[in-house]
Amino acid sequence: MNTARTESWGAVRAAETAHDAVVRNSGDTLEGVAEPTEEQRDAQSRRESRRGDAEADLVFAQRKLDDALAALETAAEKAAEGIRDAAKHGKDGFWDNVKGGLRDVADAVHLKTIVEVLGWVALAIAAVALAVALVATAPFWLVALGAAVGVTLLAGNLVLWANGSEDAEWYDVALEVVGLVTLGFARPFTGGARAATTTARGVAATSTAAAAHADEAARLARTGDGVRAANASGIAPGNNLRIWSDATRAERAAQATTAGTNAGDGVGAAVAARPGALRALPYTDGELAQMAAEISRLEALPAAAGATVSPALQAARQELATAIANGRVGLTGSAVSGGRQVAGALEGDGPPSTGAPQDGLHWRLSDHETAG
Repeated sequence: MNTARTESWGAVRAAETAHDAVVRNSGDTLEGVAEPTEEQRDAQSRRESRRGDAEADLVFAQRKLDDALAALETAAEKAAEGIRDAAKHGKDGFWDNVKGGLRDVADAVHLKTIVEVLGWVALAIAAVALAVALVATAPFWLVALGAAVGVTLLAGNLVLWANGSEDAEWYDVALEVVGLVTLGFARPFTGGARAATTTARGVAATSTAAAAHADEAARLARTGDGVRAANASGIAPGNNLRIWSDATRAERAAQATTAGTNAGDGVGAAVAARPGALRALPYTDGELAQMAAEISRLEALPAAAGATVSPALQAARQELATAIANGRVGLTGSAVSGGRQVAGALEGDGPPSTGAPQDGLHWRLSDHETAG
């Protein structure tokens, strides 16, 4: 193309110069002269010679232009033939057509812009859910909204990643999966911690009740009436002293049972206080913070060292640690995923073009094929 342009431009300039020379040397200067002098005849002869040379130059310039255009046509045909040969070997396969179809859909609906907007929404939901979770576990409707946005965002990123447009990367998809799996931050993983904490509370309450019952029974047995009632328990039935002994012992047993029940019930009330938002911050979830505080309070009880209570508390601690770790992963996954989309939007890429086929490597042969 450059060669043809240079040569054709030179031919045009040469043709213009030759044409001007033909015009200047046209006409008969001896016309109307009855008896021209020798000098006039020589001048006319030189004029006709210059016109002949200019006409020859004009023909040569035309031939040069024709040759340049012919060379351009030959080179273009050779290049086109090479492209056609290459196209036969690089013809779109099944997955090329699938990717192209996904790109067409993404362009038609401005999917990249939609994903960027959803990224802002996901980040906002993550912030709100965290704020709510610090006071109490995120409510179901907020988790459901986050799930809907997360699923849509995952689908959009899957399409953008699968169509080869490089508008999304594999780690965008991975982060969305992590965010969905750990949706509501620690909520999907609190079940084990909640059950273990409830079990530990129950074991501690039972152990505390048993200890209180035993302590109260022993205390009552050491009183004067307790000692006398125990001594009289060996008297034959029907004796007034035996009747008094049985009634006294039954009353003292009921008192010990009541003391045990009250002590067991007091365990739940003693560990139920919910910590504030600042104390809940390290746990990313108010319910997890409540469990951590409850376990700590249970461990401070006298019954915590018992053979039945200690293993239950240890299991609750392990389940709580797992829930806290997964909650932080979920928070990070949701926040980073939304932040990735927000960062893309802040770069100002704008919606993708839906007009002519894209430049660069984002094209298919079928985008440029013509009928026939």
